[in-house]
Amino acid sequence: MGIIKSNNNPKNQAIVISAHFDHVGSYKNSLYAGALDNASGVSTVLEITRYLSENLKKEEMKKDIIIAFFNLEEEILRLGGSSKLAKDIESNYDSVVDINIDCIGMKDSKTVVGYNYSTLINDNIVKEIEAMLVESSIDTTTGEYSTSDHINFENGICLYSENQNDVIHTVNDTVDNLSLETIEQVSHSLGDYIINLCKRDELTKIDSDDQTTTYSEIIKKERLDIGTCKVVEKNGKKYHLSEQIFWFNLLEAEEQFNYPFREKLEDLLSDEDSFIFFHIPNTLYLYEKQSDEKYTGKDLKCNIADLYVDEHELNKLYKRKITLDDVAEISVEGLQVNTFVDKNLYFYNDQYTIEERKIIDNAEIVFNYKNNDIYFYYDEQQESKYLSTFIEKGENKYICSIQCKGLNLITEEDIIKVIEEKNAIALWEAIIEIFEQ
Repeated sequence: MGIIKSNNNPKNQAIVISAHFDHVGSYKNSLYAGALDNASGVSTVLEITRYLSENLKKEEMKKDIIIAFFNLEEEILRLGGSSKLAKDIESNYDSVVDINIDCIGMKDSKTVVGYNYSTLINDNIVKEIEAMLVESSIDTTTGEYSTSDHINFENGICLYSENQNDVIHTVNDTVDNLSLETIEQVSHSLGDYIINLCKRDELTKIDSDDQTTTYSEIIKKERLDIGTCKVVEKNGKKYHLSEQIFWFNLLEAEEQFNYPFREKLEDLLSDEDSFIFFHIPNTLYLYEKQSDEKYTGKDLKCNIADLYVDEHELNKLYKRKITLDDVAEISVEGLQVNTFVDKNLYFYNDQYTIEERKIIDNAEIVFNYKNNDIYFYYDEQQESKYLSTFIEKGENKYICSIQCKGLNLITEEDIIKVIEEKNAIALWEAIIEIFEQ
């Protein structure tokens, strides 16, 4: 990590330029060189840094520049090195944007300017970087992207190559797939952009009077605790705020839910300090499938205040004790279990059927292991491969999964090895027992 300090930073802002340096490494007797993922990103950040050292005029800088290389992106993205650094940086600055490079410069591939959330800063910088790259004759597109280190920043942007999944995390990830000319072009274009961005008073060119507000910006600033919600009004629009993803160590989870997580899970986990994640949806709108197979939207009451949005008193903080009955998903050490109880559904009222069909239709490998049908498939929305199974307990239905990012699984034997190494069947059953309590 390094920093180029500005002598004049009136808005207390920082630009982070980042890449992760870890990669899959080796599997069995095969070496995964990791040229695209992510030697390409590391080399791009190094070249940007060299370019800045030659062309940046420090007296014109109105923002600090932080150069960062992260570890553990491939394993525990949400808890890896970028997670800790993002919190530290954002606590010391009023505004921060991370420009992250992950898998760039693949031959015959578009460069994607991705973003973690739709925020005022993200939306404008994405447009500006896209226009700059197009002007440099680099084939470019944009889109939401959530599987790299920028996800841990409030304003996070990631540049990457499109259609990379046949290369990354395989023995084919070699330098032969890279266009070094594209990497150099992107590096110098981003260098010029960062220099110009440093000269501006704000991270966005939009005047404050014209600024629009997004839900992502508001909820990130509020940082609400578990079991709380409020409704605020910004620019004439009401926003219902409620955090939905929480994580605790096992002791903290016991205190929160009054359940013996250590007794149930500790012997099954590879690390006694593992975090356990809970998804607690607070759905205010649900699509219900009708007899004609079409969906109709339906307003729902908030599960904390038991009120419709317009019934909330503005800016009042509502509180309610959250229990395990409110949880829709539990995840630990890369394994997750989703339940589909009516009160915890989100998006669609036939969500289980939709998820089941997606898994079955996209399955590349299907086999039975210890009386469980295992499906190995690619999830386009999450841009990752998963293995999943369906388990029923009475009327309750569960989908149990493992995200397989970073794993090169080809045969049933490969998949069985992952299941056994992660103690997946026993852990899934233990998590289901938590839901069934």
